[in-house]
Amino acid sequence: MEFLVQNDERYPRRESVLKDKKVLFCGDSICSAAVYDYKDCPRWGWAGRCSSVTGLKYINKGLDGASLSTCRKDNRILFQIEACKEECFDLIVLHGGVNDGWDAIEPGKMEEGFDLDRFDTTTCCGGLEELLYYVKKYFPETKVCYLVNFATPSSKIGALSNMDPYFDEMVKILEKWQIPTLDLYHDVAFSEEFKVTERINTADFVHPNAQGYDALYPYVLKFLEEQF
Repeated sequence: MEFLVQNDERYPRRESVLKDKKVLFCGDSICSAAVYDYKDCPRWGWAGRCSSVTGLKYINKGLDGASLSTCRKDNRILFQIEACKEECFDLIVLHGGVNDGWDAIEPGKMEEGFDLDRFDTTTCCGGLEELLYYVKKYFPETKVCYLVNFATPSSKIGALSNMDPYFDEMVKILEKWQIPTLDLYHDVAFSEEFKVTERINTADFVHPNAQGYDALYPYVLKFLEEQF
């Protein structure tokens, strides 16, 4: 499995604790950045920008349409983790929940305890707990963190205009599993700066464009550096 290191003068290198760290990114189309980034930076997104600035080595397994729950059948973030379970990483960065809201499936709730058979994977929260269970199983010594997506209040798709029932509960789950979290959704100052109600940093009120990733990655980068 090939690790990438980016080097672009638009994102000049500086000293960082992330240099040469091996980082796995898993998530959906916002993580994969497959469509709306700069044409000469396919699939860079925040992962590629963080690499260019710090020299971190990364694999981006993010995939368009991937979900936490079983709503997208074989396209689940869990399977991205499973595909990499034989590799060694210094940090795993998870992102997801948007496509579960896109399909307006049941948000679900946090379960008591950590037993796998308690998690209803037809719900977003059940899928998240299952994902965290297997991440802990496959990578017990690896640092793991989570990016809670920014708000998308202007989208008319599914439940995306109000993801409170999803992300409110997901934040509780991440705390339960002791997963460090960058919660962009509940960050009012970030939402105002990112202009989530306008189509400036996103192509369609959901997917970031190149300008959007330029605005996002400093938050992600600071958070990732805090993990070391």
